[in-house]
Amino acid sequence: MSVENMNKITLHAPIKDNGEEIKAITLMRPNSGHLRGLKLLDLAQMDVTQVTKLLPRIARPRLSPDAVAQIDPIDLMTLSAAISGFFFAKDQIDNERALMNAEIEEADFVPLDTAAVTAP
Repeated sequence: MSVENMNKITLHAPIKDNGEEIKAITLMRPNSGHLRGLKLLDLAQMDVTQVTKLLPRIARPRLSPDAVAQIDPIDLMTLSAAISGFFFAKDQIDNERALMNAEIEEADFVPLDTAAVTAP
């Protein structure tokens, strides 16, 4: 499998599986067999239930369901974002990024007057 079809994620909080400490997880691009029984829209929207069903199928090292249940929320969000990225073509992602950057450049930012902010 080519490198473009994989994402290596270093975990914020390592997990244990079968007595082995896992500090990083590499995700393979799922194929239709990996996705059987899952809802694609829910995966693209980072639904926890769908993501935790898919992870044991595409993660290397292979993860048991018990190991997936240990994943820290920060790491789950990172893994979920990587998985949702598999459902969009590179040009779609690049176009969205360009639109976001244009919106940021056009935005009128008003500096926050910290002296005017009072603590509750």
